[in-house]
Amino acid sequence: TIFLDNVIDCNRFPIPEIGDMTMKTRKIGMGIMGLHDLLIQLGIPYSSEQGRTVASEVMNFVHDASMEESERLAQEKGAFPAYDDSICDYPARRNAALTSIQPTGTVSMIADCASGCEPYFSIVMIKHVMDGDRLILVNKYFEQIAKEEGFYSEALMNKVADSGTVIGHPEIPEKWQEIFRTAQDIAPEDHIKMQGVLQNSGVDSSISKTINLPNQATREDVETAYTLGYNLGCKGLTVYRDGSRDAQVLNTKEQSEKTSQTAMVGENGIIKRNLPDTLSAKRYRVKDQDKKSVYIIVCFDENEKPMEVFAKFPFDNRVDLKDKSTMWTTTCRLVSLALRFDVPMNEIIKQLDRSSGHMLDLPAQLSKLFKSFMAGTQHGFASTCPECSGQLVFEEGCETCKACGYSKCS
Repeated sequence: TIFLDNVIDCNRFPIPEIGDMTMKTRKIGMGIMGLHDLLIQLGIPYSSEQGRTVASEVMNFVHDASMEESERLAQEKGAFPAYDDSICDYPARRNAALTSIQPTGTVSMIADCASGCEPYFSIVMIKHVMDGDRLILVNKYFEQIAKEEGFYSEALMNKVADSGTVIGHPEIPEKWQEIFRTAQDIAPEDHIKMQGVLQNSGVDSSISKTINLPNQATREDVETAYTLGYNLGCKGLTVYRDGSRDAQVLNTKEQSEKTSQTAMVGENGIIKRNLPDTLSAKRYRVKDQDKKSVYIIVCFDENEKPMEVFAKFPFDNRVDLKDKSTMWTTTCRLVSLALRFDVPMNEIIKQLDRSSGHMLDLPAQLSKLFKSFMAGTQHGFASTCPECSGQLVFEEGCETCKACGYSKCS
């Protein structure tokens, strides 16, 4: 509590208004990390009532200790400036808010424990390293207990690695199957109950907690989750349906292998094509969000396959050029790198479309330009019509459907 209070005085704030509000309330966020590790070592399932009781006791202890110290600091340094004893129903203290539970994703990896109040995502994590290799990381507690209890074997470790869960393996005693239930094995309502218990056990701010839903979860399941969270007093709720994004940070081995089967690689593996000494090029003039000109040069080989993209700025568009040039140049370099690794231009265009928030922003301008370029080559450009599933063609600066008349520009 003392350290976090001192950090407020050392901070640099992006704008004065944020600094003023921070100083008025002096809110801090004491939290926890490794809750699931504690429960595993106590032999208590995360999703059990006993598990929630232990979590409540831990969080209440953290809050009470922080409260005591904050009240002492108020006597030494003064209460937070916004404190008003006619409104606040607690004794004067140094900090308006004391506790929070943060995600601690990276810090928990360094500490080798579960993040925040989350259960482990999987007994096996897949870590992708250079040269396309994958490291299989087995939970240290599971491996230790399996050896102590006498059910450890290389074959079992491989089976658990393949499934990403200990549930359903007859070699593993049911007691340990329950204790080692992970985020995907725990029912959504048990996730929410844990968050609700913590929220009502001295957590002043909101809680970073993911409610893991299976891939087949419906809208009604999401509605049920939010309603339960509200009824239990949660200040915020995050739901994540497994596989709902093209890529996700954590995967089991099984999911990772499914993903790797659809990864795009060159004809001879993942290779970066060398650029020839001479390439043909087309120059396009587009307008940025300030309606000033930017020139985009698309270089292509003898087969009209794009290989490199550049951004150039005319003299009259060099006000604040540093930031603008960095943004455009970096994006073009990344596109060029993707092209040299044989990522299809259609995939690059798709990602630019998804990133666009305005018709004149950088992703939208590059997407439109690449569509125009590809439409004029022997490869052509076409995407799927959202109305009739027909083929969209790029003509006169817009994608239209010849079958139903749909147009992205209307």
